[in-house]
Formats: sequence, C-alpha cells, structure tokens
Amino acid sequence: MSLFSSRYQASIVAGLLLLVGDIAYAAPEQPQGSQLKEVQQELEKRKTSLSKQQQAQKRAQAELRSVELDVAAQAKELHQTRSRIKDNQAQQRDLQAKRSKLEQTRAAQQEVLAAQLESHFLAGRHDYLTMLMNQQDPATIERTLTYFEYLNNARADALEAIRQTEQRLEQVDQNLLANARQLEELLGQQSAEQQLLKAQETRQQQAIRSLNRQISSEQERIEQLQASEQELRRLLDESAKTRSLVKLSGLKKGALRWPTKGRLKHKYNSRRHGQIRWKGVLIDSPVGDDVRAIANGKVLFADWVKGMGLVMILDHGKGYMSLYGHAQTLLLQAGDEVRSGDTIALVGQSGGQTSAGLYFEMRHQGTPMNPASWCK
Repeated sequence: MSLFSSRYQASIVAGLLLLVGDIAYAAPEQPQGSQLKEVQQELEKRKTSLSKQQQAQKRAQAELRSVELDVAAQAKELHQTRSRIKDNQAQQRDLQAKRSKLEQTRAAQQEVLAAQLESHFLAGRHDYLTMLMNQQDPATIERTLTYFEYLNNARADALEAIRQTEQRLEQVDQNLLANARQLEELLGQQSAEQQLLKAQETRQQQAIRSLNRQISSEQERIEQLQASEQELRRLLDESAKTRSLVKLSGLKKGALRWPTKGRLKHKYNSRRHGQIRWKGVLIDSPVGDDVRAIANGKVLFADWVKGMGLVMILDHGKGYMSLYGHAQTLLLQAGDEVRSGDTIALVGQSGGQTSAGLYFEMRHQGTPMNPASWCK
C-alpha cells in the first residue's frame, strides 16, 4: 500500500472516531451495535472510493507513459531524418565545390589544348611534305618528325585529360541530381513526421491534464514527488552497482558546460513542495533542444520513470554520475559510450510536466551536488 493510501486511511479512521463520539453524544438511546455498523459502512465506503481513485491514477499514469513513449519514438525518428537532411546538404555542398574545381580544371585543359593547336597551325603541317619532296637533310627531317610527334602526343594527352574531366563532371552531376531527389523525399518525410509528432504531443497534453485531475490535493502531489524521489534514488543506487569497465576520469569542477541552454527555472536545494527540495536544477529550455553530455561517460540507464518521464543516467567514473530527466526522447541506450558534448537526448516535458524543461542532477558517491558549482 502506498504512503498516500496509508495516510488517507489514517485520516479516515480519525474522522470516523470523531463521528462515533458525535453519534454517541447526539443519540445516546441508539444501540452501540448499530453505531458501530454505521461507522464500518462509512469506512468501507471511503475505502472503496480510495481504491477507485488509486485505480484511476494508475490508468492515467499508464496512459501517460504509453503516449510519452510514442512521442519519444516519433521525436527520435524526426531527429534522425533531420540529421540525414543535414548530411545530404553537406554532401551537396561538397559536390558543388568539386564540380566548380573540375570546371576550372577543364577550362585550364582547354587553354592548353588551344595553345597546342595554335602551335601546330603555325608550324604548318605542309612543312613535313615539303621536306620529303625537297629531300632535305635527314637529320633535319628526323628532328622535325620528333617535334611533330611531340605535338601530336601532347594534343592527344590534352584531349584525354579533358575527356576524363568531362566524365568526372558527368558523375558529379548525376550525384547532385540523386542527392536533390533524396533531399526532396527527406523533406517530405520530415513534414509528415512533424505532423504526426504534433498530433502525439496533443495526446500527451490530454494525458497530462487527465493525470492532474486525478492528483487533486497538495498532499497527493507531495506524496507523488516523494515517490518519484525514492524511485530516482533507487535507480541511482542500482546504476552505481553496474559501473562501467571503461576507464573514466571523473569530473573537473568548474570546467563543465551545461547540458542545454536556458535559465535556471528552479535552483539546487530550493524549496519544491512542502519540505521537499530540489536535488538538482530545472533548466527552462524549448522542446526539441539538444541535451549534451557534460563529460565523457557511459550510459547506465535510459528509460521512462514515473514522475520524471524519460531519464538518462551517465557514469563519469570515480563515483561521479549525472542525470537528465523530462526528455522528449533519448538518443542512446544503456551501455553506449559518450564523449563530452555528444547529443544524448532532446529537451521535453515528459513525466507529466506542464511545460518544457530539462531536469539535471549531479551526484558523487550517491550524494547530490550543486550543478552551478561545476558547470560554467
């Protein structure tokens, strides 16, 4: 039984004990057995109401999880498509540069050929026939023949070079055309994926509203946060037991970059609800922004967690870990190695958040640390 249900039932019992006193005072002539029966009926009624409420909360949480996993899958697919579009555009730029260089090469080769043709024309092909007819000195004839052979070979080489350049240009043009067609397909795919993601995000908002209707009181919200905090602590403890065998150098204080851009909406150790304080920070950042690893590490955990949505935990070695929550999607999975600055997730509002942002937490040997002291 949850902390919420035990406290709720305790309040029920206390209320019913007062009810018993009121009944005894107001109606002393009523048999005690009848009074006890009324109390038992009221208790049973409230237990039933509590059970229904808990079931409704469970269904709302399950629906939220299902919808957010769908959002994550679609967001990841869209992210991959956008990456392919960027790669395609980079290839097109390279091909255009290659084509420009080949055109310059062809122009230079054509100039060489033109100069050779001009030399051949000025020398005059008839000189060879004249030498033969006039029976000139054989040595002179041999030198002239060697000269003409050189001109012919040079002209043939120039023509072959131009032919090869033309072939390379043709291949580049074909590649450019294929890339352009692929880019057109990718842009169409991106548009369709964006529409689908938008529809799923609408479902997510509906699921969040449904869950919030089930969690009506401040006490319930506090208990939900406590449960979420306990779950995170358990995950961190479990992750610490499966440390990476890869040699990691830990973290350097003051030399780290924040995992995403944005102002600190909630600071470390500030009051959250009741006596609950923030163990990390909440960074106000738009949906879809990159979440980057603060240092080299290895993914210990990457999955959906109640109250925190999509969560990733990185091991940085020497007892240091970082946690990233409320992601829209996770781009890596447990066991993957990361380098400092790698994009590991996208900012979102998973876990039932009403607005987008990244929850970021740092720990050493299980103890929370203030990220503001470590990141610049």
